[in-house]
Amino acid sequence: VTCPGLTTPANGRLSTGDTSAGTTVFIDCDQGYIFDPNTGHNITLCRSDGTWNATLGSCTSESCVALSPPRNGKLSSSDTRPGTTVQVDCDVGYVFDPTTGGISVVCRVGGSWNSSLGGCKQAKCPELSKPAHGSLSTPTTTAGTKVSTECDGGYTFDSSTGDIAVVCRSNQTWSSTLGGCKEGSLNVGAVAGGAAGALVVVVLIVIATALICWKLSSRCNKLSGYSNLRRRQPGEAVHLFRDEDEEAEEPLYSTNQTDEGPFEL
Repeated sequence: VTCPGLTTPANGRLSTGDTSAGTTVFIDCDQGYIFDPNTGHNITLCRSDGTWNATLGSCTSESCVALSPPRNGKLSSSDTRPGTTVQVDCDVGYVFDPTTGGISVVCRVGGSWNSSLGGCKQAKCPELSKPAHGSLSTPTTTAGTKVSTECDGGYTFDSSTGDIAVVCRSNQTWSSTLGGCKEGSLNVGAVAGGAAGALVVVVLIVIATALICWKLSSRCNKLSGYSNLRRRQPGEAVHLFRDEDEEAEEPLYSTNQTDEGPFEL
């Protein structure tokens, strides 16, 4: 009694071509391939009634397909043998994006991964609220960004509410709590100093004005009765005569002023 002949599996061979009753046949896969239990049995027996007691399976690639490293990240291993686990490691400033796939995959017997491997996305911290009576230095919340509180005019930073600047960390959390603004207080010392300075300036102006007036008054007194000024020709020196002596030829005093413009006392 014999059983029907068996087909040699792709990428493998049969242990024997004998099909007589009582013969055991098993599959021997080629190098680089392994038996795939999902396709059948790897051994069968020819029974006395001329039938095989099990259906033989087939061989499949021993390794899984090589994976490509994700953008802004890398793979924990390049191994593709069955049983190997490969994980996504994202670069600094990036985090794993679960919407794109699994963070790790396993190469199953038969040469297939158990799921799709995911990728990375830029790390971002929660949005910050704009402080009352102030603003944020930047609306950006990506990892590594520094955000500061900027207070409006008439307001100053309130250190009791938090820090004046915070940094978004790679784990998508802020380094500390960002503080706010408070109404600015009047600087009495600065006001007093400003008032004193203004008073000094006013006093100096008064003194300077008094000195100028005194000098002009003194000069006018010296020239009392001698305001009859003449210039014979343009460019000539200016001559000083007595008021009542309009026809005098010889001046009492002559200047060296020879400009073309009018002479003003």
